[in-house]
Amino acid sequence: MGGVGKTTLAKLIFNEVCPKFEFTCFVEEIKGIPGRREEVKTRVWEKMRRHGVPVSSGTGRSGDEWYQVAGKSLFLVFDDVESSEHIDLLKEIAHDNGVGESRFVLTSRNSQRLHDCGDDAYSLRLDCLDKRDAVKLFTAYAFGGEEPPESSKEIVEEVVDGCGGLPLSLEVLGKYLRGQDTALWVEIPAALRKCDEIADLEEKVWAKLELSYNGLPENEVKNIFLDIVWFLTPASGFFPDDAIMAWSSIYGSTLNRLKLLEDRSLVSVHHRKDEVGNDHPTFHMHEHVRGMGRRITRKIGRTLDLSWPRLSTSSSPKDYNIYSYDDRIVFQEREELGKIVAARITLESTPISAESCHFCTMLDVLPKLTAIQYLQLQLPVERKCCKRCRNQAVTLPSPLVLLGISGSTGNLVLPVEAGKNLVLLNCYCVSNLRRLVSSTACTSLVKLVLTSCEKLYELKHWLAQLQQLRILDIERWSGKGDWLVSLGKLTSLERLALRGRGSRTPFELPPAFGQLTKLQYLSLDECEVSYIPTSFRNLTSLRFLRLEIGDRQVIPNVIGNLQQLRVLKIKSWAVDGFMEAIGHLTGLES
Repeated sequence: MGGVGKTTLAKLIFNEVCPKFEFTCFVEEIKGIPGRREEVKTRVWEKMRRHGVPVSSGTGRSGDEWYQVAGKSLFLVFDDVESSEHIDLLKEIAHDNGVGESRFVLTSRNSQRLHDCGDDAYSLRLDCLDKRDAVKLFTAYAFGGEEPPESSKEIVEEVVDGCGGLPLSLEVLGKYLRGQDTALWVEIPAALRKCDEIADLEEKVWAKLELSYNGLPENEVKNIFLDIVWFLTPASGFFPDDAIMAWSSIYGSTLNRLKLLEDRSLVSVHHRKDEVGNDHPTFHMHEHVRGMGRRITRKIGRTLDLSWPRLSTSSSPKDYNIYSYDDRIVFQEREELGKIVAARITLESTPISAESCHFCTMLDVLPKLTAIQYLQLQLPVERKCCKRCRNQAVTLPSPLVLLGISGSTGNLVLPVEAGKNLVLLNCYCVSNLRRLVSSTACTSLVKLVLTSCEKLYELKHWLAQLQQLRILDIERWSGKGDWLVSLGKLTSLERLALRGRGSRTPFELPPAFGQLTKLQYLSLDECEVSYIPTSFRNLTSLRFLRLEIGDRQVIPNVIGNLQQLRVLKIKSWAVDGFMEAIGHLTGLES
């Protein structure tokens, strides 16, 4: 059962015994790691630490890095195991490690997974708390560990009884009720009794947790909570940084709202540092809390995971299937589509008929998404068109804040009024994209990612208008790179990554690069640079630099001016001037 404290106990044990082992690794929610065994094994390695310090990625070939733990003491935890594949992986790692002092722990809701571990494994079953311990846990959260007032003891016992000894419910409701008026306390026991009328155990737990959600003080906090539920699903396709970016645009500052969700134990926010020392958040939710969020989402029709399977030629383009988690719903009313805030739309390539196709159906749906803020649009790389949509552009909904798009689109059109909202645009393998939305419709764009969009004709003029852009990633680009000149106008740019130029002919960095004085991260990978201008010395905020220098080119002295540089990666056949260039970089770490 979820919420009884399996992960909490595993973490306590892990933190207690870590110093005794050379290698340690705690893998939360391993069932959520996709891929085959070798891919999962690689992801597990990425979480490995040696004496508390993250290990390197080894050779880069899957599985090769594990030789480092062979014969060394290892403490490894797999949390929330669901598949026998994970048990087999754990056994494989234990066998290859071959050290008797190593220890391996797993948690699971399925007792069969524990039996799969073999006769030499010790199994511990966790049950819900008894009444005495449940009261102690609840009062610790509701009253800060102090004795509750005499007048409240009866209500406390009723609330504890209603939680059924489940630690997660006791924690969430205890934090929710802390400092609240007596009137709210009095309402909770009756609400919990109503939840107990639900037959399904998980639904019952979700209903109890929902009391805390209902008590959130403002709609913005509720929306952020439901957004996180969406962002933690594979359908989202966005990252926590993207979410923070979106909320800053929609709600302004979100730190206090996230802190409130953390205080209620609805969300936990962890942080990591990137190569330049910037902080990046990651979100975590207990699965029961996430399940509660999905329950609310389904109830209010807030999110959408829509795909067109291969429909028969007799199907009407208005009768499309929409999948929202486990429920199949047929939407035909504009009012219902108008509630959708977050969506993933996946389009099959098979036409319905010569006169109308799946692409037509999508074009009909998009304008009805009048409240949409987060959209992933996944189209086939090569689509077949009917007469109606062959030359028709994709007109996107106005409220969009985050947009990810892949496949064959033709041109993208975003209404001018919508440009005030869009902060992220991610185009992946949009093979025939020739024109993006007009620059006047993207005045708020903060992050732009273009991958394998090789037919963009207007990139030079369009980029120059994105004055708020802070992050620009372009992968697998082609041409002379004349659009690089326009980068000098992006004075807010903090991260620039160019990778995989189609031509191996070296290109020159334009002098305008020197105007990017806020740039902290610059990576030019798989694209040779033949000339670095002297204006490069102006990039005094640069902390990470990756360059590939053309054959027999001299590394310029101006690199020595980059006093904030922490990481320098240079690939070159020529080393002329290298030591002289880096001799003054006193802050260099790698």
